[in-house]
Amino acid sequence: MILSKENPHFKRLLRLHKRKEREEEGVFLIEGERELSLAKEIRTIYYTQGENVEPFYRKGIEVIELASDLFERVSYRSKGIIGIAPLFHTPLSALKGSTLILVVDGIEKPGNLGAMMRTADAAGVDGIIVTDNQVDLFNPNVIRASLGAFFTVPTVVGEALEMREYLKRAGFQIVATSPHAKKSIYEIDLTQKTAIVIGSEANGLDNTWLEEAEKVLIPMQGKVDSLNASISAGVIVYEAYRQRNTLSR
Repeated sequence: MILSKENPHFKRLLRLHKRKEREEEGVFLIEGERELSLAKEIRTIYYTQGENVEPFYRKGIEVIELASDLFERVSYRSKGIIGIAPLFHTPLSALKGSTLILVVDGIEKPGNLGAMMRTADAAGVDGIIVTDNQVDLFNPNVIRASLGAFFTVPTVVGEALEMREYLKRAGFQIVATSPHAKKSIYEIDLTQKTAIVIGSEANGLDNTWLEEAEKVLIPMQGKVDSLNASISAGVIVYEAYRQRNTLSR
């Protein structure tokens, strides 16, 4: 058991909460038993007393116990399991055969991105494209908010113009939410190959997307004229799910 805050393992876990350190070392943190069960490769597991780590021993993974007070300092939860895994890159080829893609442009909040991944997994989205991202894909908050969907939905990171041209070549209709649109999300056919584009709450969508997209709005009856980005994504993604599972039959 590691008892001292001067231990190299503990110091390493603290460092890996920073993007620069993750990129330099080429690894990232995964917290939670469910999230770790979905990861493809894990190098090291850290845990607190009482956690069942036997399955990780059987896989030949290095397993190290941390004193509970030290674990609390490196964890978003008070107890549990944290893993270290290698960074990875998902190529565009992983989206081959997709018919429904969620594009997230300029997102700045890790929790929002993770929540969108979780929704995408639940609604059967084939893949996610993140463009001009303001947030590190491997931020621990992204993985935590995704509840493991980070590992189940292929997520490609790229530049907006390049990704837009890829989608056009692949025959996708590009659909973007806009409060100035004439059509609502219930008036557009989402059963065909579709890329749904969601912009950041602070800046909205870049013109790279707007100039090529079919613009739709999410109907609202209240006095507040906007929705959280992850909620907006959920509403339109589930409309696509509804259409594909009822209208296409």
